Amino acid sequence: MYKLKIINEKDGVTIKNIRNGMEMYEASNYDLEQIDEENLSKMILHLREKSWINTDTLYELAKVIALKFLNIFIDWNKTFFYVEKVNYLKFLDEVLQIKEESKELSTYEKLVYKNGENNAVIEQYIEKIVKNKLCEFGL
Repeated sequence: MYKLKIINEKDGVTIKNIRNGMEMYEASNYDLEQIDEENLSKMILHLREKSWINTDTLYELAKVIALKFLNIFIDWNKTFFYVEKVNYLKFLDEVLQIKEESKELSTYEKLVYKNGENNAVIEQYIEKIVKNKLCEFGL
């Protein structure tokens, strides 16, 4: 597992693995302030796909972005709702894969189960996670 540190620089940020000093990622200020049509942070969504980064580091980076660019509006609730929902579904896939390998669930049962996870209760649970994390990281 990586132990990451975000280094805030004048022209952007660098994300380093502090265990070995290896530079994992560099982003320019231009890249950091990019948003999509729903005001989601493109950088957070892009980095979410990287296997080496953890969710807490994404929240830390969001705090750096928010402080660095006071004049842009990024909807952190929506951005991190997406991040947390994808994390949840990824975890669910891993659990279901283990069950499927042990022949506890058929493919059909897996689809029915996964579709049942896209409901209002799960959405509220994820919203609560996002709200707590945003408060924790001062966003």
